[in-house]
Amino acid sequence: MNKSVNPLVALLVILFFGGLIGLNFYFNQHMLEVERPTFITNTPDGHLAIQFGRQLFLIDGDSGDEVVVDLDGLGFADNIGNFDFFDNGDLLLRLGAAPTSIVEAWDVVMRSTNHNYEQADGNFIARCQLGDRKCQEFSTDLPGFDRAFRVFIERDTDTVYLADTSRHRILKLDSTGKLLATAEGFKFPNQIALVNDKLWIADTNNHRFVAVSPKTESFGKVLSEIAITPDSLHIWPSVFVQVDRDWWVLAMGDNMSYGRVVRYTDTGVELDQLDMPSGADPLSLALWGDNILVADYGRLAFYRYDRRGVRQVDFSTPSLAALINEKRAEIERWRYAGYSCWAIFALGLLVCGNSSTETDYP
Repeated sequence: MNKSVNPLVALLVILFFGGLIGLNFYFNQHMLEVERPTFITNTPDGHLAIQFGRQLFLIDGDSGDEVVVDLDGLGFADNIGNFDFFDNGDLLLRLGAAPTSIVEAWDVVMRSTNHNYEQADGNFIARCQLGDRKCQEFSTDLPGFDRAFRVFIERDTDTVYLADTSRHRILKLDSTGKLLATAEGFKFPNQIALVNDKLWIADTNNHRFVAVSPKTESFGKVLSEIAITPDSLHIWPSVFVQVDRDWWVLAMGDNMSYGRVVRYTDTGVELDQLDMPSGADPLSLALWGDNILVADYGRLAFYRYDRRGVRQVDFSTPSLAALINEKRAEIERWRYAGYSCWAIFALGLLVCGNSSTETDYP
């Protein structure tokens, strides 16, 4: 006859397998939270600014000199929006508290930035002087920011344009932080930039990028648009850059991840896609001189292309290379720790299966 099951043994087995599942989740959560490349832009003096986790690299293209800014020291918490520079070199970015709940932390890691949580204390857009490392709230006219946004500064006048992603609107502020105009009617707008006197917006969930009037009296009036027609991959345009007359568009996949960079003519005709490694997860791109750089969030790399779209040697610097190697090794440690949980889980199932087939004979 079959052996009877000891309740204590059954409880221990459940705790064993449940613990392995929880431990695997813990390892994977830490792997996802490893600092990675995020946003790229240009500084007023022509340097390249690269954000990698909680560090900002300011790189001189001529000399190769690097300055590394510790964003933790400014009060930076997490990546829910990009940054830009005023004409005098001051940095505009969001400061604030890190997520406090497991759900909020998971949403930030998974880039599910369209939920609405109550505003945590101290979350605001700040203007920071990097020299003396002092920050102050940029505008009292703005709501708190604990969800996604994108910002662009027109440096001739220091006018600030802000895409308030989860509230489906764009804002215009003067150099002192006074709100000048608001425009609505978008669906999760992402990157925003002034190109040829038009304010271009990646209107993500409307599958287009659209040019609107930047003038205060007609702010948000649609001037032209380029449709990015969804296909079987569900294209969600989030970032763009104009290279000569063509548009390079980062078309994200579902959950705003694992996208591809597609080149379009100025009339919206698709030309081609950039060559990227399998499993690439690009998050941002920027034009820097004759180079177009793409930050790969997943593979921790910076791809470099010429203006024809031909891939060149990946961009790096000594400090960036050291950081990339360190973070890749950290990711691998967490990944193999997760694999070990599944190996032990499988071994445990095998042992339990063999035990359950044993019988007693009279």
